[in-house]
Amino acid sequence: MELNVSQKSTIEPPPESIGAREACEELRDALTRAGLTLPSLAPDYGSLTGAGLVELGRVRPQVAAWLAAVIRRGMER
Repeated sequence: MELNVSQKSTIEPPPESIGAREACEELRDALTRAGLTLPSLAPDYGSLTGAGLVELGRVRPQVAAWLAAVIRRGMER
């Protein structure tokens, strides 16, 4: 599933029905394309909400700053 991005850089949110595993795969693919890795990225099916969540995990400050820069660059398009 690719998110739809228009020329105005607006991103349509994915459907509410997206699962934790699919969301993880989407995020892992996007991060890999940006040269980033979140080692602890994984679906979390043990949440108290009953819904699957995505565990992003902990990262070094350099990785967090790099991720922020990639997001900002993407939003400028």
